[in-house]
Amino acid sequence: MHKLNPKSINTTLYIGELDQKVTSDKLKKLFSKYGTITSITLSTQQSPKLNFGYIKMSNICEARACVEKLDKFIIDGSPIMVRL
Repeated sequence: MHKLNPKSINTTLYIGELDQKVTSDKLKKLFSKYGTITSITLSTQQSPKLNFGYIKMSNICEARACVEKLDKFIIDGSPIMVRL
């Protein structure tokens, strides 16, 4: 039986439908409640419909908790989309 390498498991979350006012600091404060963030990248688009980002969590359990708890969470007046 093959062992799964924990480093090969994707723990990067796609965060979509972000309002233009959402900053990486706001996302860090929100997502860090569910685990350790190893990186955050936000798009630089200036269109409300195109703003998105990626957050990498330190492990799969934390990433799944973020999806479960934060998908459709309202931040700055708009629900965000969180996908693994």
